[in-house]
Amino acid sequence: MNIIIYAGMIERKLWSKIEPITKIKFIKKIYLIRKEEFKNSKIKCYFPSGIWNKTALLKNLYCLFKIIQIVNKQDITYLIGIGLIPHGIIINIIGKIFNIKKINLLMGKNDLFLTFPTKKTIQKILFKILYMADIIGTRGTNSKKWLIKQGINSKKIFIPHNIFNFKDFYIKKNLLKEYDLIYVGLFKKYKRLDLLLEILKRLVYDYKLKNIKLLLVGNGPMYKELKIIIKKYDIEKNVQFKNSENVKYLNDLYNKSKLFIMTSHGEGLPMVLVEALSCGLPVLAFNDADISDIVIEGKNGLLCEINNLDKFSKNIYKLLKEKKYLKEMQSNTKMFKKEKKMQYNLNYNIKLWEKILK
Repeated sequence: MNIIIYAGMIERKLWSKIEPITKIKFIKKIYLIRKEEFKNSKIKCYFPSGIWNKTALLKNLYCLFKIIQIVNKQDITYLIGIGLIPHGIIINIIGKIFNIKKINLLMGKNDLFLTFPTKKTIQKILFKILYMADIIGTRGTNSKKWLIKQGINSKKIFIPHNIFNFKDFYIKKNLLKEYDLIYVGLFKKYKRLDLLLEILKRLVYDYKLKNIKLLLVGNGPMYKELKIIIKKYDIEKNVQFKNSENVKYLNDLYNKSKLFIMTSHGEGLPMVLVEALSCGLPVLAFNDADISDIVIEGKNGLLCEINNLDKFSKNIYKLLKEKKYLKEMQSNTKMFKKEKKMQYNLNYNIKLWEKILK
């Protein structure tokens, strides 16, 4: 069996999704199409270079042409698109034309524009394109239930988990808690870090937590905008920035923090939550998408409805002030590894993908 995978995202994140596929014995070759090189003995990676690498349009055209070229030359059993825009759209259309089975892995609510209530027409178009897929992978149980309600056959839906090495993220004893709150991720619009800073401002001025510390770990196009908001709110002494791709260093940053905070709109099931819980951090987030699959209300975290900043702020204040409650919740995170370890295990996901591809 030969397959084509069309995907984006950073290398580490991509590998956590496709590693089980590379270990399946009956797959002879994987043709990976992405905008950057990716090296693996079982993978033949095609990526734009030269003039094709000049603009986003040219990069996308290169990927489109390359997929068509491979389909014409090789015997392809499956086309796999990771994310619907543009990967799943291209995969579904080409698969329909050439009569090849199609698998779409949805990354989150943003894939179907579900976080944009006014974009009804776009949502309908995207859903029709998604419906063309033979198999749909989604991030968790809430997403699966929602897709079934939209008329998609439950037999077409499965939940592939990212591969996660729990040895990389663990509780380190005797590290001082330098930060009250930590966020790890991209600085992008849908992450709604503007709401996070609004919450921080409330904690500083309304709840009188003058010395509260927030650590923002990551990078992205919103960096300058975040700096402007921080200055406007007069919370510069309460916020620190760090950028880290080093797993060991990131593990230390988690362990130097008390709570993990996420105010995103349109997530699926972010792996940073798995990292944080593995390091003993309770999670505070909006009850969105599939987050409740791993963040259990009142046990290892606190969830509130989207955009309820009052409740979010109160939750943080409560945990920071009630030390006994915080310690109890931190202790509960230790059960997370025992309960979820199998789902993120490589062998478990190899068997899952073997079943799907057969």
